Amino acid sequence: MSSTKSRGFLLIKAGQGSGKTQHGFAWDSDAESTFEAFVRVEIRGGAHSVKAQTAKAALDGETITWGEEMRLELLNGSNELRLMLCREKFLGQKKGTAVISACGIYVNDILEAAPIDKYFELFKPSGGGEGGLIRVTMRHEKGLSELDSAGASAGDKATQDGQTTENKKGGK
Repeated sequence: MSSTKSRGFLLIKAGQGSGKTQHGFAWDSDAESTFEAFVRVEIRGGAHSVKAQTAKAALDGETITWGEEMRLELLNGSNELRLMLCREKFLGQKKGTAVISACGIYVNDILEAAPIDKYFELFKPSGGGEGGLIRVTMRHEKGLSELDSAGASAGDKATQDGQTTENKKGGK
């Protein structure tokens, strides 16, 4: 755990996403290739950003299912959670990430409403048009002992300022 004061942890489970909107399909899915995407979450506003992401999953019809839980430390000063649907992109030999659609949620709103099981609207980063929906569940746990008793798995990964860290049961 970091030396920065913590408000506990957010446990976020990325369930299912859909690119279907009132005006068609929002995600750029090319019939010639498999459309794969992952969910990246980021908590901003604390001493540093706390990030995590799911594994890639393939589009099946109009939906993608991840079913993966991420654990993020909620640092003092954290004020926004960003949910981003991302896809790998390649620029020559370099591999990068393209944000397909995203949304932001105030941390205080999450803490007041938790536990949450909800579909959130996503918006495209350029122009703010409809970007589909994502279903996530969120809960707030105040300490590691609560996480351990709730059955959090060993080896959950999160990143802080781009560095991957292992969050293990009873770990530091």
